[in-house]
Amino acid sequence: QSPVAAEVGSQFQVRNLFYNTPARRKFINSKESSLSSDIKREFRRVALCHPEVACTLMNNSAPIYSLPASSLVERIVGIMGNATRRNLLEVDVETTIATVKGYVGRPETARNNSSEQYMFVNGRFFRSPYLNKAVTKAYEHLIPNGSQPSFFIYLTVDPERVDVNVHAQKIEVRFTDTEAIWQIINAAVRETLAKTGSVPMMDFETGDLVDIPVAKTGIQLPGPGVQQN
Repeated sequence: QSPVAAEVGSQFQVRNLFYNTPARRKFINSKESSLSSDIKREFRRVALCHPEVACTLMNNSAPIYSLPASSLVERIVGIMGNATRRNLLEVDVETTIATVKGYVGRPETARNNSSEQYMFVNGRFFRSPYLNKAVTKAYEHLIPNGSQPSFFIYLTVDPERVDVNVHAQKIEVRFTDTEAIWQIINAAVRETLAKTGSVPMMDFETGDLVDIPVAKTGIQLPGPGVQQN
């Protein structure tokens, strides 16, 4: 082995998994399809999080995914299939608490499972049934009971206001402003759906809305003034 010039990037190659633990290998062989699904799931999470990076997944020299560096919508289409393209609605809302970007699916494309539901914060995939509800609540009365909308939501939040060390696998996070972020996500998705005529647009007049800034610790707010006659 010797150093050679190579393209920028990383390559991970796994061979003879659990070679020294045959009992474990036997168990894995019986769960091969499950293992393959787990690897694909993790690959999709990373690939969706970084569309600017080309990603390729191989299995025994056979390509499963070959994704060039692209825009976010092209990356979503590359993973979910070309039929997804015409069903994506863009979400783009910025507040002082959080920025919400990404795409949601049209109501008529709702599925009977949550396989196309992804949420990220600051470049990290995470799971949150509570915040997922903020999205699904926006589809209330638009999709049948039990159906699940597709969504790819990307949050940008002040890193000091989100704790990513609450789960061993780093797939759960805790927000300082959880309730406010729920409201922001819900309103952002409803506004996107309103643009398609799915829900009344009158709910989303923003001219008179007051943007509440993120509370910061260590700041002394002045008290009310007192006047003497």
